[in-house]
Amino acid sequence: MRFSLLTLVWLTACPAQKQAAAINENDPLVRKLQAEQARLSQPAPPSQPDLLAKAAIADEQPTVLPAPSTGQMHFGDVLFKVKRLEQSHTVKGEQLSLTTAEAFLKLTLTAEASRSQGFDLSGTTLEMGAEVHAIDSTAQRVGHGSDLVATVGPEPRDLVLYFELPAASVKPGLKLLLRSADATAELALQ
Repeated sequence: MRFSLLTLVWLTACPAQKQAAAINENDPLVRKLQAEQARLSQPAPPSQPDLLAKAAIADEQPTVLPAPSTGQMHFGDVLFKVKRLEQSHTVKGEQLSLTTAEAFLKLTLTAEASRSQGFDLSGTTLEMGAEVHAIDSTAQRVGHGSDLVATVGPEPRDLVLYFELPAASVKPGLKLLLRSADATAELALQ
């Protein structure tokens, strides 16, 4: 009986010794587990604020920007005048709103021509140096902007266009460019 008790103790002690000896410190899995353990023991870095989330929950009113003093241009037979410039992070519609961490620029132009004619605004861009910003079609729909193919005539008509661009781009040097198949006209907005 004594022999079997000693054998039992010896057999149960052997696997523990074998397991301890079986851990290889150079094993890639062991190194990964050790690195993860070290990472978890470090204090968590402070989280950075999510600019888009902050903009979405803010009850921001659009900032009205000064219109350029010479805010008009002729493009063919059509006279365009800058009526209003607004900058915000959110474009609000009746049921939807659209938010960006950048900035939306809402440009209201008054257009009139000597005769009634169609005018295509789809090639309109804002440019700041090498940056080119096209009309934001989603903001245009959500904010109920003007149709991009509009009829302009002798009666002045307001046309509303939305652009998304970095807020830092809304500064002196920002230009509005209207394009057609054979002509381009530009107007300094800032």
